[in-house]
Amino acid sequence: MGEGISCIELLQRVYDCLFYEQVGEMVEFEKPIDILVADDSDHHRIREGYLRYTGGKVVALEDDRWFVGKGVPYGSYPADRYLGDLRVWTGSRPLGIENFPGFRNSALIITRNNNIGISSWEMFTKLSDLLTKIDDYDLTPNEQYTVVRPEFVDVVVERIEGVMEKNSRVAA
Repeated sequence: MGEGISCIELLQRVYDCLFYEQVGEMVEFEKPIDILVADDSDHHRIREGYLRYTGGKVVALEDDRWFVGKGVPYGSYPADRYLGDLRVWTGSRPLGIENFPGFRNSALIITRNNNIGISSWEMFTKLSDLLTKIDDYDLTPNEQYTVVRPEFVDVVVERIEGVMEKNSRVAA
């Protein structure tokens, strides 16, 4: 296969492409926003895992503003099963993230065992065929983690940008 990248590297490169190649306004939250993604609490104890967002980028497409943010695990052990996610949502303000619980509007989800997941919510269900397309990009396990050819970054970025463009309101 040649040189490959891990799934978390894929996530970072996709984020970097969306973040640095799209024209927009960088935003840093006044305080981090934590979204609950896993809960193993019972009546004796509370064990909650979150993905934390400290900022991102606002991109204007047509009449909509899109926010792109990268979450990192935070909190108790239930979050340990995730390495991070890439969230993309439209709204008038980037702090609208709190309206998307769990993995809603996560374009990519990377698990601790280095697998790729895609949210089953709303517009990103159309990205699910990326998981089958990965076969064309040599997703292969090695001794430590799954690797994918670096060219797959461009495929994922193009697909996410396509979803953003398709779901933007057309200017009247």
